[in-house]
Amino acid sequence: MLRPMEPSESSLVAGKLVAVLALVALNAFFVAAEFALVGARRTRLEEMIQRGHKQAALALRAVKSLDRYISATQLGITLASLGLGWVGEPALSGIIQSGLVWLPGNLEMVASHALAIALAFTIITTLHIILGSWCPRRWRCSTRSASAPGWPGRSSALPG
Repeated sequence: MLRPMEPSESSLVAGKLVAVLALVALNAFFVAAEFALVGARRTRLEEMIQRGHKQAALALRAVKSLDRYISATQLGITLASLGLGWVGEPALSGIIQSGLVWLPGNLEMVASHALAIALAFTIITTLHIILGSWCPRRWRCSTRSASAPGWPGRSSALPG
């Protein structure tokens, strides 16, 4: 027997699930930025500057201060990951717990809480690893040409 959610409760859960997806996307952005910076070739960026690509100058400045920019991407990845755990686990465990109200007595409280946390952790970790880390890395490593060094998603910072 499932307990129906109240309208305010379901909109709160929906908002948290949107926040989960936004935090995974933010994590993916920082991972792609990190790979774009690490894979950048100064000579390629200098060639682009000579050809008039204005954003190549921004990318070259970042590559020349690589430690600082990598630290910034790592901070972004860490904060997005912490936010994902903070928002995602309670949202998913609440949904899972509401599906286990059919269990008898104290077993419902103990088992549903333990199962909900384990499942929520597994789901959040899988989203984080696959969508927030593995996919952007795979995408950045397979991209060989683009046009705007300042934006990780369109960066020519990788050799090409």
